[in-house]
Amino acid sequence: MLKQSRDSEVYMLVVELGSITKAADQLGMSKANVSRVLSRMERMWGADLLIRSTRSTHVTEAGRLVYNHCVDWLNSIQSVREEVDTLQGVASGEIRIAASSLFSNLYLVEPIERFLQLYPKVRIALIMDGKHEFLVEGGYDLAFRFGPLEDSTLRSRVLRTTELGVYASPSYLKNHGTPEKVADLKEHSCLVYTAMSQPYNWGSLLDTVENLRVNGNFESNSEEILVQMACRGKGLLFFPKVLVQKELDDKRLVRVLPDVSTPFAVNIVYPFHKELPYRIRLFIDYMRSHSSV
Repeated sequence: MLKQSRDSEVYMLVVELGSITKAADQLGMSKANVSRVLSRMERMWGADLLIRSTRSTHVTEAGRLVYNHCVDWLNSIQSVREEVDTLQGVASGEIRIAASSLFSNLYLVEPIERFLQLYPKVRIALIMDGKHEFLVEGGYDLAFRFGPLEDSTLRSRVLRTTELGVYASPSYLKNHGTPEKVADLKEHSCLVYTAMSQPYNWGSLLDTVENLRVNGNFESNSEEILVQMACRGKGLLFFPKVLVQKELDDKRLVRVLPDVSTPFAVNIVYPFHKELPYRIRLFIDYMRSHSSV
């Protein structure tokens, strides 16, 4: 069964990549060994599964049927394995996680390291992604996101509540003055985080001024770079406090408009399932208990 499972995985990768060479490179196998696996699969099914040429590999109609069978079969094996693990209280398998780079560096590295020490059969794939995309389409099991859910097909667990605020370096405020009211933000250079759902409309999140559109001469989808630019005096930054706490402690940034505050949740977001796999339930519970967010 193990050999059949491995052969199926090799065959599936060849079909998906359309190349024996690429599949061999990704698997760390020789092209000859991959070819032997394909020949074994064709003998087992009694049909030509692939059309090979010097430049590419194409799947036949029979090969497509076998590919779909392999996908269903391997998924069913994984499903049964997860049920057995749940009964035995053993966590195994992969968890695909989406999170922004800055949040991951600040709050995910250490707890993930400890979690993997406790559950060595689990494999975690952490993808640096700050976009609020659909998790299922992205192939993720869960994500760390800020603010309210926009997708009703998802569920969430709150890690903690932080607050949205406006921040600037002392040098920026010295050179450009300090905003005294929210409407003053329109007169300042604002650093825009393009991964937000409405990056230029700060008013909708400040809950004080509708459609407050800010302006500035720098934008980025990188949280780290925006924090660096704010510390260098290049503009005002509108961020969750947990992402700039170190800079506030070091006095490189200060709070602007301290009386304006919007509660903002740090969430673990995951697709709706009747029952989450055991490893994912364990990870969510672990993060809620051990996270330093």
